[in-house]
Amino acid sequence: MGQFLQQLINGIQIGSIYALIALGYTMVYGIVRLINFAHADIFMFGAYMGYFLAPIMATIFGGAFIPTIIAAMLITGLLGFVMEKLAYRPLRYKSRLSALITALGVSIFLENFCAMDFVLFGKHFVFGPTYRKFPDLIVAKNIPIPGNLGLNISNVLLLDVGVSVILMVLLFWFVNKTLIGKQMRAVAFDKPTASLMGINIDVVISTAFIVGPALAGAGGILYGTTYGMLASPFLGIW
Repeated sequence: MGQFLQQLINGIQIGSIYALIALGYTMVYGIVRLINFAHADIFMFGAYMGYFLAPIMATIFGGAFIPTIIAAMLITGLLGFVMEKLAYRPLRYKSRLSALITALGVSIFLENFCAMDFVLFGKHFVFGPTYRKFPDLIVAKNIPIPGNLGLNISNVLLLDVGVSVILMVLLFWFVNKTLIGKQMRAVAFDKPTASLMGINIDVVISTAFIVGPALAGAGGILYGTTYGMLASPFLGIW
């Protein structure tokens, strides 16, 4: 029984990270009806942003986790905006097959671009295929649960679940209470009618491509904090 409950606790932890990735993915699909294969690679990009930004944030702010996750969300949100602007928007009214092939192409491009490794002035740029250890954004501690079952939770687990719940609540508020959120729901329900009602479709879709990747970026930071090792630029697709 104790082993089952411990695995259940572990499942809640990894499930909270997967939930952030899935929310961003389904947000884009619900509005554009596009299977964005590059979404997993944005998750990977967010994890690597944490790797590179954490030492800088620790130097500037003293603490690393909160500034790092905010910076990673901003960067991945910007990446999603650029991706939509350059790759998906020109094909918005073309065949779905064209958009699908483009999504695969963007995914392959991100993976192989991040697999490059070149040095300029003694510093490595892009990520390279090398395995990297994620920086310690917080000090991991196990917290025993009272009882005879031998259960343990960690402060990292509480952080994963807590950050995920906060972001989900903020997303719920954003989608249901803000004007742009209501416009996103309208576009997802009926795009032609929403356009006739004066809603700017381009702005709505761009917003979805900012918010969705930002959530994936947060998931990447939580993944790196939890498991400590960044596998490779192909982390997301794995």
